[in-house]
Amino acid sequence: MKSKQILITGASSGLGLSHAIYLTYKGHEVIGTYKNRRDNEILKEIFLRDHTRYKYSNKKESMLKKGKIFISQDIQEKLDFLLDQITFIPLDVTKSQEISHFITNIDDTAIDVLINNAGIGYFGPVEESPIENWIHQFEVNVLGYVRMIQAILPQMRERRSGLIINTASMAGMATIPFQAGYSISKAGIIRLTDSLRTELKPFGIHVTTISPGDINTSFDAATITLHKAEAKYRSDEIASMIQEIPLQKSSPYYTRSLIVWTNIIQNLIISPPPMKVSKKITQVISTRNPKSFYTAGSLLQTTLLLFLQRIISREFFLWIIAKFYGV
Repeated sequence: MKSKQILITGASSGLGLSHAIYLTYKGHEVIGTYKNRRDNEILKEIFLRDHTRYKYSNKKESMLKKGKIFISQDIQEKLDFLLDQITFIPLDVTKSQEISHFITNIDDTAIDVLINNAGIGYFGPVEESPIENWIHQFEVNVLGYVRMIQAILPQMRERRSGLIINTASMAGMATIPFQAGYSISKAGIIRLTDSLRTELKPFGIHVTTISPGDINTSFDAATITLHKAEAKYRSDEIASMIQEIPLQKSSPYYTRSLIVWTNIIQNLIISPPPMKVSKKITQVISTRNPKSFYTAGSLLQTTLLLFLQRIISREFFLWIIAKFYGV
């Protein structure tokens, strides 16, 4: 496959970091943006932890047992080299001026692929979620994508070629309880992609959505930090993270939300690794005419979820989702 210039937002952790490393390994030139810089040793630690198989030795007590690492020996041995090959650049996707400055600095670099990946997720009932949280979430998860697309499109349109991959989520298809804002933002990304495909077809620019199910990343730990800036956790510190539910015990939603929160925290660490999504994205990049929508993750949360939506009533489907999260 011909080497491409690839720009990935939110590349210092989780899916973005995995994409950056794997696409570099496959011979592409990668620019990865970040809001919070981490040195290579921290990036390695995050990447390897995200790609470690975990099982529960005692799920009630949230006690984990580490298993094998999903990454090939070749990637592990080249990890330092691969990280050195990635061009990491600071960027806050909520700030148009920063994006303009960023684009000016890379103006001589023809971006073949834009992977919109930066994202955040707040937790809490709609009634008690501050409007500021909703605004922040949409600024990052939706308008951040729009800003990046608007900045990159002129050079793609001039060349009449390019690929934009927007990261949504299966939460955009099936709303996660107490994460309405996140689910709505990801549903919006799916619709953004649909609209762009029609608008950009005459210019030879392809647009697609990748919608992962649960993937083993530090996303839940980052959610805690969003609500409580001083709280810093590793993704495998399950018992401690459960205690950090961002809701007061006096809330009428506390009991049910704690059940959902516990399930979310406990499920993520035993989910498929980010590399599963990275490999799917690599396939999409090599496809001549990408489809509008791809999924990645466990069979239960992707293929089966979409199938069930087609054959059962909406009410029954929502009941199944609620039961999946324990309420």
